[in-house]
Amino acid sequence: MTDQTHTLDVPPGLPLPLVRDFLGGIDSHLPSSTREGLALVTTEVVSNAMRHGGQPIRLEIVPLAGTVRVVVRSQGGEFGWNGRPRMAGQVGGWGLVIVNRLADRWGIRRVDDSNEVWLEIDH
Repeated sequence: MTDQTHTLDVPPGLPLPLVRDFLGGIDSHLPSSTREGLALVTTEVVSNAMRHGGQPIRLEIVPLAGTVRVVVRSQGGEFGWNGRPRMAGQVGGWGLVIVNRLADRWGIRRVDDSNEVWLEIDH
């Protein structure tokens, strides 16, 4: 399966089981280690969008030859990442650290009044 975009408009309320079910309908052809990494980074980015961004939130998965591309768009103010987790004892702050470690490529873009976090995982 290549070049077909799968889209989910994420409803309010941090529906991570819904996101996992959505992925399950797309990634069955991938190796299990790739599926596990894809589920982890995708739910982390969607969780960040739900906590720090605003509706609408859209998740797009594009299986390509040799890679899977994930794009999460959400409303909200511009943000960046400083490349390090929060200090010990602070809650949260690990989502993009996980993405940085597991994704083969990733980035943050500002598109109009939305933020877009994209990532790619090779398989």
